[in-house]
Amino acid sequence: MKTLLSIREKCLFSYAKLLFRNERNFGFKATRLTDRSLLRISGSDSLSFLQTLLTNDIRCLEHVNCMFSYLLNVNSRILADLIVYRTNDFISPDKRLLVLNPVTKKYFGVGGQHDDKVLIECDSKLATALSKTLFAIKIRKDVKIEFATEYDIWAIYPNDENADLSRISEIASEDLIFVVDPRTHLLGYRCLTRLGTSNLQQLKNITQNLIDYSLTQSSITAYREFRYKLGVCEGIRDFGHARYSFYDCNGHLLNAGSNKKGLFVGEKMISKNHNLVQCMRPVMFENVDVNRIYPGSSLVSLNDERVLGYVQSVQGKSGIALLKISDQFDKEYKMFHPESETTVTTNKPLWWALALNRLHADQNYQIMKDKVTLNQISTLSLTG
Repeated sequence: MKTLLSIREKCLFSYAKLLFRNERNFGFKATRLTDRSLLRISGSDSLSFLQTLLTNDIRCLEHVNCMFSYLLNVNSRILADLIVYRTNDFISPDKRLLVLNPVTKKYFGVGGQHDDKVLIECDSKLATALSKTLFAIKIRKDVKIEFATEYDIWAIYPNDENADLSRISEIASEDLIFVVDPRTHLLGYRCLTRLGTSNLQQLKNITQNLIDYSLTQSSITAYREFRYKLGVCEGIRDFGHARYSFYDCNGHLLNAGSNKKGLFVGEKMISKNHNLVQCMRPVMFENVDVNRIYPGSSLVSLNDERVLGYVQSVQGKSGIALLKISDQFDKEYKMFHPESETTVTTNKPLWWALALNRLHADQNYQIMKDKVTLNQISTLSLTG
């Protein structure tokens, strides 16, 4: 209980500082993500097709402009991390039946419409393989898969890691998509546009009415280091190929799943392995030597040289590592990296506490909703 209260107090203190910060030093950095690609999925069966594959519920696009999700194999290992974007206001999958197989199509009809269309952002190294995989799976479904190369992808993130970004409105259209990063609002914004934004000045001309703060150019490596400080993985560099599970990469904290969704590929293994044993955490290296740090190298305890986890990726002095779940990691904790002979520090990001509170609230709401449904059923059975 003391640990939980201390985390909440830290969160409140952090956000209290935001209210009184000096806004003259606040601004945004923009990075053109040339290592990310877009696929356009369209057709009357496109939504039901994605519903059977992704870990998140495609029906939430009726209420939000984008969502984060994983694509898993049958063993519940992550093949790709995806961000799905809505490009128009005509998607309302919650009001239509999402057809899952030919049998339900025969009895209930087609749940989709021909103008259904979404954009899927993925790692550029996986884009071709992903398109071929989706094409092989779709068989006779009315699904069209193509590359959306006309879009430029930008990450717009704050120079303050704990900035409050609730002041900027979102836009979702065919030509411009400007949305909050669906994983956590601390990552800033995603901007997709086909209006010609190959450089920062062109981006400023388009977003000048959306962003009131200064916007400066940044690199992919700087953005990667910013992500690592928050403990967020992205792309094959961080996930590898079918190495980690949904919970290993904090999918439950990054809004990558839904407790209201039915079956999908890999769902059964997630249900069986829901106990947290290890997870990705941010790590900071002292006197780092990049040439002596490589993925898979171990992190050991300073006291008894017990292996606590393994490094996954490093950028500058920041990185992410797969560490075992332990109460000692709830606060700042020091470890040792034998290969580089340097001290490594890890801590629990403040936004994790907020995400856990949201999860607990959703679970309690779902439990109450199930109880009400059971009471209604029992009442109808008694009166009948």
